[in-house]
Amino acid sequence: MRSLAVCSVLGLFGLLACSSTPRSTPTPDNIDDVAYKDSEDVSDASDDGFDSYGYQQECIGYEFWFCPPLGAIWQKQVIIDKCAEVDCEVELCTASGYLILSIGECTEVLECNPHFPDLGTQICETEEGYPGEQKVVCEKGRIWFGPCVPCHEEEVCNGEDDDCDGQTDEGGDWGDCASDCGSGPLVCFNGSLICTAPEPQEEMCNYVDDDCDGLTDEGQKNQCGECGLVPEETCDGVDNDCDGETDEDLFELCSTPCGTGYRQCVEDGSGVWTMCSAKQPAPETCNSIDDDCDGEIDEDLLCGCLEHQVGALFPCKEDPLVCGKGWQQCQCAGGSTITPCPGVTVISECHALCYFQPIEGEPCLDLLGEPTPEECNNFDDDCDYLIDEDLYGICYSGPEGTMGVGTCHGGQQTCVKGEWGGGDPFQAGVCSGEVLPLAKDSCNGLDEDCDGLVDDGEKMKPTDICFVVDWSGSMAEEIAAVMGAMAQFAKNYSDEEILQWCLVVGPHPNPETGTQNGHLRRVIDLSPFSDFQAALTSLDPGSIGGADEMLLDALWLMLGGETSGLEWAPVILESVPPHDEFSIQWRGGDIQKLIIVWSDEDPQSHMIPKISNGDVKELIKSTPNLKVFTFTPTQLNIKNQWEPMAVESGGQWFELTTLASEMFLSLTEILDEEVCQ
Repeated sequence: MRSLAVCSVLGLFGLLACSSTPRSTPTPDNIDDVAYKDSEDVSDASDDGFDSYGYQQECIGYEFWFCPPLGAIWQKQVIIDKCAEVDCEVELCTASGYLILSIGECTEVLECNPHFPDLGTQICETEEGYPGEQKVVCEKGRIWFGPCVPCHEEEVCNGEDDDCDGQTDEGGDWGDCASDCGSGPLVCFNGSLICTAPEPQEEMCNYVDDDCDGLTDEGQKNQCGECGLVPEETCDGVDNDCDGETDEDLFELCSTPCGTGYRQCVEDGSGVWTMCSAKQPAPETCNSIDDDCDGEIDEDLLCGCLEHQVGALFPCKEDPLVCGKGWQQCQCAGGSTITPCPGVTVISECHALCYFQPIEGEPCLDLLGEPTPEECNNFDDDCDYLIDEDLYGICYSGPEGTMGVGTCHGGQQTCVKGEWGGGDPFQAGVCSGEVLPLAKDSCNGLDEDCDGLVDDGEKMKPTDICFVVDWSGSMAEEIAAVMGAMAQFAKNYSDEEILQWCLVVGPHPNPETGTQNGHLRRVIDLSPFSDFQAALTSLDPGSIGGADEMLLDALWLMLGGETSGLEWAPVILESVPPHDEFSIQWRGGDIQKLIIVWSDEDPQSHMIPKISNGDVKELIKSTPNLKVFTFTPTQLNIKNQWEPMAVESGGQWFELTTLASEMFLSLTEILDEEVCQ
């Protein structure tokens, strides 16, 4: 038999009492579903090597299993034979493959589980007869009661039932507290007082002091000192865009009845436009020219003709003729065709041919001319009661020899009231839809200067390009500019397989609940530009929010930084994908990598433990073929932290603005310098 000393030691470790009742070899029905706990050799045997049950001493062992009921410590003893050759498919075995000889009965050993010593408290009565409270503990498997401590008259926020009424930390008026942003009530939670006064938030451009530093919208207003996009300059004598210049570089198309041209805003603060450069109408004179640009030549004038032309007919399309082609006749003053004329010669009004050459017996509709194909002349040429209908033409205003080369192509014009033009609203002289040469090719796989050379003969280098965008609430206007720049870039970009693009944003709302609890999100891994553009434009601008920009963590994870031992701070949701799986599928070999970061805040980490600027700089430095470019405000406390990361990699810092055109030019500059060779 196993000694009582062994049983006592096992009891200290939460095991059950030993059973001394021998059991016969069990059948499967004897075995309860219990957990294996312990196994020992036993020396309780006679001198002949057999124990009191007749088992050979050196082969016998004992295991002690926990068993029901739950709530107290119960145990059963199992006797095993460690020497027998066992077929466990036929006979009963332990998990370790020993033959089971006997299973004892379940026996309750302890009153309580010593692994869980704290059993709470209970109400008691002191020796003086007052109500009190005492602790109940489990010590070495026995229940013990602490001294009866008299109750306090009032509840204290300490996680205990001070007034012995069966409730903990009840009440509610714990006083008030204050922060930089105001005051609020104290709340008792888990035995500690929590201040609910409003906390400083990230400053946003909303005319509110969000971070409670006494300043409103600092670092968030545009260059005009207002929220929102910088106003566009208009011709009104005011510096609308707040750049120190008034009415600068303002040109617009203009037109006169004689054609189209341009006009410029006078840069003297007067807010007036110069005269249109197009030809101005002039009084009609007898010169066979449409001086007043009304579609008629020498109208309302009795212009003379040569005397030897008296009686000759000339084609015309003008009043009083209603439509079609008519004729005018060279006549002597007074309408005769006798030569030589006694006076001056004149040109008659425009009439149908029958007016001048009547046919006997046939009626003459002298104001209806001969129908001809419709022309752009503000006249009903084909006599269908419509003027200049269905007249379209191909147009191109670029240099000769560039139409149809590269991205350059012609547009379309239509005729309205005798003038060719386009646009909505219609403008004379405008060629709708034409694409003209740019001064220089961008590195985008296209021939934009239409000289017959794609990217001016340069080749694209295989490149992986990843955008990391701060999606916090203060970035609303800048994100609009970023998306606008990408949309502008997409219009002039050839979707080249040699370039791959990816997008990471943070903090981003929970995609399932829609709450603003921020997390880092890989919107799309490296993909063709068309897929990247679709992913970018699919992001809802209304989802911009949050104030915990984990972009430092983003760079660490994207570049394969160590993740073991890291976890997100409690305020941050798990990233998508999870942080230990958050990676970018960079292509291998010598393919270069570009990371472009857009943020209006300093680099931040929301990991535990935190990732430092130095950690990320070292990782950037050790990553081959990598350049980082950062777009941030000019504030030194922000720029001076982001710029060194870019410079460390051979990249560059750019100013973050709310103008899509400026962001587009900066993006184009990066690609021109880094992708073309």
